[in-house]
Amino acid sequence: MSVIRPEAATVLARWSEAMIGAAVCALGLYWALFTGGGLLHWIGYFIAVLGAFLCASGIRRARFPQGDDGPGIVQINERQISYFAPEGGGIVSVDTLWRVTLDVRLRQQVVWTFVGEDGVLSIPVDAAGTDKIFDMLSALPGADFEEVTRAMSATEPHSYVIWRKPAVQSSVATLH
Repeated sequence: MSVIRPEAATVLARWSEAMIGAAVCALGLYWALFTGGGLLHWIGYFIAVLGAFLCASGIRRARFPQGDDGPGIVQINERQISYFAPEGGGIVSVDTLWRVTLDVRLRQQVVWTFVGEDGVLSIPVDAAGTDKIFDMLSALPGADFEEVTRAMSATEPHSYVIWRKPAVQSSVATLH
């Protein structure tokens, strides 16, 4: 018998990185402000900054859509996104991506769409393993994580561009 309800344990696990970052930042601030100088004082400032970055990263990751009860499994291996589902699925290479969007469809269904030279791959946000997409997007320069938050709170069908290859972005800008 567990002391913590399963729903609460899930929330705590989701926000654990942010909470650890806040604790590290608090420890660093304590050392920096209340040790009275010396080497520990300066190490405290350094630890506080590291804790703040960890906390910010944890908040961003916690706000990222995650799920495990949807259809299919997502795997990211060797810069390749694989989606295996009962109906559909596919593989796309991160190196050949042109665009990543988060599409809000009818009936509140939200789907990741990866467009690249290999084709188009659509993955529901509640598929198992979608939390790994955050790490993959972090490696793409210019990924818009605030757009992910806007997409997850949307009520109308719309497509939100999370990342676009810079060469594709500049060519699209010159067409209009």
